[in-house]
Amino acid sequence: MRIDELKGYTLPLSEDGESSLVQAPPWYFGGHVVEIAFRVEPAVFRRLLPEPLAPSPHGYLAAVSIVDMTSVADAETAYLRPERSQFHECLIKMYCTFEGVAGWYVPATWVDKDFSLMRGFLMGFGKKLAQISVTRLHPLNRAIGGVQAGAKISAICEAFGQARIAARFCYERRESEDMYAGAGMYLMRHYPTPDGSGVAVRELVAIEARDAVKDAIWSGRGEVEIEQSRFDAVTRLQPLEVISARVFDEGFTLLGTKVIHRYDSPKR
Repeated sequence: MRIDELKGYTLPLSEDGESSLVQAPPWYFGGHVVEIAFRVEPAVFRRLLPEPLAPSPHGYLAAVSIVDMTSVADAETAYLRPERSQFHECLIKMYCTFEGVAGWYVPATWVDKDFSLMRGFLMGFGKKLAQISVTRLHPLNRAIGGVQAGAKISAICEAFGQARIAARFCYERRESEDMYAGAGMYLMRHYPTPDGSGVAVRELVAIEARDAVKDAIWSGRGEVEIEQSRFDAVTRLQPLEVISARVFDEGFTLLGTKVIHRYDSPKR
């Protein structure tokens, strides 16, 4: 087979392109998010935040977001292959700025599906596999009940003996404002040379998205536990004080990323 007969966005390539693990963007997302933001030790924060990103003027803030997500490149995928459109995700984020523009830098992420793992590698998410579970409320379940003030949920990420992250939330009140509205997302794309002798690509990128919306925002009481692991440096971001606890629905169209900073002289 000639190389120009192979099609697909990612490996494995095939004659019709249907074997690719990830379809080409844009990708359409909709998810339910449990998010707990908290203050951390400034020295630890600075050690984990790469230049030229800078801490936010609001202080040394991090957050855990655990998401029950649906994502597709087209509507037919959700219908024909629902297993390729649903996944869970746990992100540890650091609130920061780039040239004065606020955003979240994401040093580590865990997911439970291979297509999300691969897509994350392409974009700059440092993804690993994990088992992720989120309490599912339901109005017809007499023991659990639906979404209402006083309802409680947990979201737990267990990374196969390496890291354990738990976010717990108690619903209190509906909110009309998104307290982090307008904040972008920053990622590090890092690819080594195949022979391990150096770095082929190292660059800071910003997520490019459109049609971003949050709805059904609830605030309440929250707590977060991050079990420290020597295999995950980001677990050093231990919570000192919870700043905000929220649950919300979100939707957006992900177009890709834009390079905002290239690090000097990668070795090829």
